[in-house]
Amino acid sequence: MQQKKDPESKTPVSDIDQDAADQTGISVNSPVQEFLPALWYLLADRIAPKFCCRYPSPLQQIFQAAVREVSRDDGDLDRAVSWLHDIVTNAPAEEMIFEQAGQLLNIIEWRRMYHPSWFAPGSRGRRLKPGRCSEYISHAIVLLQTGSDKDALDLTEKILDSSEPASDDQFLVYLIRSAVFICSGEVAKGEAELARITRKNLPN
Repeated sequence: MQQKKDPESKTPVSDIDQDAADQTGISVNSPVQEFLPALWYLLADRIAPKFCCRYPSPLQQIFQAAVREVSRDDGDLDRAVSWLHDIVTNAPAEEMIFEQAGQLLNIIEWRRMYHPSWFAPGSRGRRLKPGRCSEYISHAIVLLQTGSDKDALDLTEKILDSSEPASDDQFLVYLIRSAVFICSGEVAKGEAELARITRKNLPN
């Protein structure tokens, strides 16, 4: 679990965004921005699955508030980090919320490094529809959600070998792989998987 504190900076957000883009070869106005909503939904489904719970514990309420901050373009990431540190300090390490908080800290680190300018509320981004590999895509998403990372990565490699180039199947694979790496703290690898989308011939 990586929990890196982000020092205060007076650099304009646009400059930070461009610096992050330069590291991966992504333009600030790259089509990859269209895929951020879909990637966030994959990340959120993994770290914050929707359980039926009428009376969440205080730590669960804090975690839900942190997720809301991270999901918003104008969210307070410093506040979210503070709340998450409270969770990892007070929650037993064997509890699910401890692991969830650690993964959300990794997501915040990735956002700060590469995507400080987030998507607008209500933005759907690029709509992706699985094709001939839909059954395997669905299975890979389940593996992502359950934390079966090695199996998810192995399956996505097989999907890449059998799917059409520059298809939605391939784009979904890159998003799944990106989510796996980001949640596990390998944020540079996660961003590299996302960047692979820009190297493909994106259809209109």
